[in-house]
Amino acid sequence: MLVFALPWLALLTGTNWVLESVGVGYIDPWVYLGFFLDLSGHLRAFGYAYNAGRLSWILPGHLIFAAFPPLVARYVLHVGLFYVATFSLYLILKATTSFRAALLSTAFMGFYCFFLFAAGWDYVDGAGITYLLLTILALTYAAAARHSKIWLTMAGASCAAMVYCHLFLLFLVPSLLLYYLLINDSNQLQRFLLAALFTGYGFLAVTLALGLVNYAITGNFLFFVSSFKYASTLTRASKAWWQVPLGAWVRGATWMILPTAVFLFSLIFILLVSSGRIRFDRRVRLLITLQVCFLISSSIMIALYLLGQPSVQVFYYASFLIPFTFLALGTQLELLTTQLSRQQFGCVMASCVFILMMAGILPHSRLGSISWEYPFLIPSTLLVGSLVLLVTRRRVAIMVSVVFLCAALLLVNSRYNISHDVDATEARQEFLAIVKSAQVVKNMAPDADLLFWYQAHDHMGKMYRAVSSEYMWGNRLINENFPSLEQDETSFQSPAPEKHIVILSEQNDASEKANLALSRMQLSGHLIAQEKIEDGPIAWNMMFIEAQSLPGVEKVEVNVEEWPERVLLRVNPRDEEIILPFSSAVLQLFRSEVSDSHEWEINRYGGSGGLMSTSNCLLINQSCGIYSSGDPRDHLASPFLAASDSTPNLVFFSIWAKSLKQGPTPDLILQSPEFVTLAKGQKLLSRKDGWVLLGNSLELKKQKKIRLVLKVQSGSACLLAKALVVTQREGQETPTRASDFP
Repeated sequence: MLVFALPWLALLTGTNWVLESVGVGYIDPWVYLGFFLDLSGHLRAFGYAYNAGRLSWILPGHLIFAAFPPLVARYVLHVGLFYVATFSLYLILKATTSFRAALLSTAFMGFYCFFLFAAGWDYVDGAGITYLLLTILALTYAAAARHSKIWLTMAGASCAAMVYCHLFLLFLVPSLLLYYLLINDSNQLQRFLLAALFTGYGFLAVTLALGLVNYAITGNFLFFVSSFKYASTLTRASKAWWQVPLGAWVRGATWMILPTAVFLFSLIFILLVSSGRIRFDRRVRLLITLQVCFLISSSIMIALYLLGQPSVQVFYYASFLIPFTFLALGTQLELLTTQLSRQQFGCVMASCVFILMMAGILPHSRLGSISWEYPFLIPSTLLVGSLVLLVTRRRVAIMVSVVFLCAALLLVNSRYNISHDVDATEARQEFLAIVKSAQVVKNMAPDADLLFWYQAHDHMGKMYRAVSSEYMWGNRLINENFPSLEQDETSFQSPAPEKHIVILSEQNDASEKANLALSRMQLSGHLIAQEKIEDGPIAWNMMFIEAQSLPGVEKVEVNVEEWPERVLLRVNPRDEEIILPFSSAVLQLFRSEVSDSHEWEINRYGGSGGLMSTSNCLLINQSCGIYSSGDPRDHLASPFLAASDSTPNLVFFSIWAKSLKQGPTPDLILQSPEFVTLAKGQKLLSRKDGWVLLGNSLELKKQKKIRLVLKVQSGSACLLAKALVVTQREGQETPTRASDFP
């Protein structure tokens, strides 16, 4: 009954462990929630990401969220995870030690703050812990059962789910193999080969099932490839965010207090057995087995840390030690609890549950303040005291030592609760608002092809980050500095014409601010839709806009020879300016009738295509060029032109073009020396005979060389005439105002 009550008793400690991660500001948990809410859409959009390969966690989450309302689904998923993990631990220890040790160790884990956090958020470590415990449970039953094939198959299946959940858990597989070898009474090679065969069946079955799901959605069976690629990148990382000096992280690493204590207890226990103070028999062999597996797992984690990998210094990696930590602790408690009477054990059990439930009260006390300031002081003192009392091996001392151990765990939990003090009602409202935002995004952009833009320092900044994280954060994020578009280390994606953007903001004028910022990139934001997200005091706006190229050139007049004579420019939403291409205030950088191939660089990659002169084109008796392409890479380019070094510097470019044989309109591009597109031409004028004037303008921020590039579709051709690139002369003002433009 106690194990059934544990998740609900943990809620009574004052920490809503199912929802406490909502307002913390992490990214990864929300990534997986996005997959839970829209599995097929996310796999199609983000199948390249390593997160998408963790189907052994994503698929159960998706099925539960598909079956229940979001808030209910969160409780079903995470309370279910809690139950599977705690019952697995209990059954393993009950089979290898005793009912008492199993119950006490399970209670300790059920209240342990880092287990609660792992089980309560949507990151994969809670699922990894659960699959690891399930694997150990199946191996335990397989070693004891006469018909072990089913249990071995289950062990292989849960091991596959564990590995696909997080490839880091591959490092703990040696501990699992050692565990099965040591607890197995048979030394027959044939039995171990049979065990490997049926374990392999289970592993293969899960691999096939997950692969088929991924194939049905994306057409790709190898769902795990992205995870292996990411793992390979991690192992080669020379300087990553987690690689910091020991002193920078160890002082706050309270997640290592209990594993360190259990590590020392295990070493002492093995020394006592080897010295003969504890008689070695089958029961002690089982106890040593779990402690040896814990020591090996801990040593692997430490070795990985020394090799520069994220392990013990990051709590959501160190959490993978939790199963072996509490299994080893359970074996140590076995030696103590067997010496207690039934009444004494009941007293210890009740005292421990009562003490651990004080975790919600202690943070607000003086002792809690001391624990926050000196996180290792009091827990370490209590653990040392517990060890000293154990040496006496008297019943009263044993009872006190267990209570000391429990009190040390309470202080670790209390410090954690101070930093994760979340109001349950507010967390519930935040979670529902985040889910609703994801549903709105799904309705507006089913293919997830949009960008997020928000200000992280706003009151709702953490909520905005959670919403964008549901769509892979940096993969779909402009920046967290709305309305700025300055490029720095916090910038991820850039707005582009026809790209949809969702702005998250409490400000009603956010779309206007976005428009002003976009105008500096010669873009404007066309408002598509607006949704109000609101749940209690939690409220923000979601404004969906489509980025469109500013009609930088709003109007063009041409002279009798069809050269642009007056150009009205939209510099920003409020200001206009005129360029007179043939006035003294304007410098002509390039002018060509396109009838002379020597004026152009003809880049031809195929066996056909090029530029030839022809007559009677735009005007009767005037020559022009006919340009054709035989390869998608073919292009026509002007020389690089030295633009003025004045800042800012307006540039206008244009060309007349006529597609032949009903081909598509050519692409006109202004490029930098790095072959980066600075601006694309638009249709400025059209004639009834099919000729169109392509052109645009831009504002150069610093000295640049530029060139004009023209491309046509491979296999098509077009007529070209009157190419022009002009810029304002240094120190010259445009002599005519926009108000004079007819």
